[in-house]
Amino acid sequence: MSIENYEQIEFVSEGAVLRGRLYRPVDIAGDVSVVVMAHGFSALAAYLDDYATDFAQAGFAVLLFDHRNFGESDGTPRYGFDNLLQIRGYRDAISFVATQSGIDKQKIAVFGESASSLGAQFIGVFDNRVRAVIAFTPVCGNSATKFDTTNEKFDWLRANWSDLDLSTVPARELAVRMCRLHEGEGPVIVEGDAAVSYTT
Repeated sequence: MSIENYEQIEFVSEGAVLRGRLYRPVDIAGDVSVVVMAHGFSALAAYLDDYATDFAQAGFAVLLFDHRNFGESDGTPRYGFDNLLQIRGYRDAISFVATQSGIDKQKIAVFGESASSLGAQFIGVFDNRVRAVIAFTPVCGNSATKFDTTNEKFDWLRANWSDLDLSTVPARELAVRMCRLHEGEGPVIVEGDAAVSYTT
């Protein structure tokens, strides 16, 4: 099976225009399942093109997009990573792709790579439109799980994740970057010689 060239798409999420690509399989009649894909902390949507192409060749539509502040998408600070805004980006990507012709709205999967797999897992739990989650090289949190036997936190998240007012949340003034590129840049994950040899 071959695929058509992808089409460039854009949609709005929390006031920023997010951009990406919509891949479609060919030679398939009727509506198809869709995978909504996004990249991790040190990547861009274009880095996942081969995966999107493979999914499309297997008969899936794929919406692959750059998170807010990354790649072709709008937002500042550039390369600033915000889990809640990325989760809402997934939500809005799902809403967008569900309006496209040829998409089976009952068969939506989300794909998160590396750090964005946390957002994919989150949206898979709390967004009833999602039927499957692919957590590729996943991040599952940075501390041991403390089980909430009362479900209080889970219930609060389920009730509020989509509607929390972010206007009162202080904007980050400095993005955390993967590697230091220039002197005087802010916080980084990989420093010094390790940054020079780091590959993603």
